[in-house]
Amino acid sequence: MTSRLLNSHDVAAPMNPHAQEVSGYIDFNVSMAAQNLWRVDISNREAESEVWKTILSEVRLVHVNTSAVLKLSGVPLPDWGFRQLEVVAEKLPKGHSSSLSWTVEEHRYGTSQGRKEREAELHSPTHINVDRKISFWSKFMELQV
Repeated sequence: MTSRLLNSHDVAAPMNPHAQEVSGYIDFNVSMAAQNLWRVDISNREAESEVWKTILSEVRLVHVNTSAVLKLSGVPLPDWGFRQLEVVAEKLPKGHSSSLSWTVEEHRYGTSQGRKEREAELHSPTHINVDRKISFWSKFMELQV
């Protein structure tokens, strides 16, 4: 658990300018309105019910404000993104049948030995400081070149 909200808006993604940026959002009294509502579409639903199953159900996350679908771009982010693959939201034409499905599962690991302490630890997100001092011009050159 990260205590972040999945946010997207009609701003170009860093590595794929045709797609929307997606980020983990925390409201630190930022003047930008949060756009963090997503619709879960179950693509391999067996019946018209609200039930879905971890790992077995294939879901698509559709951004409510823009109708863009969450997908993995496949392009690694630069050093500031620790070379992780970029996740974007992309508006797709109607009838597009590309597989943009995700499966859901959860893995949590704690260091406490007692059951109650471990459960409390797993429900409390931890913050890992990844502060990197990169100058404005270094970031600019990395994104523009």
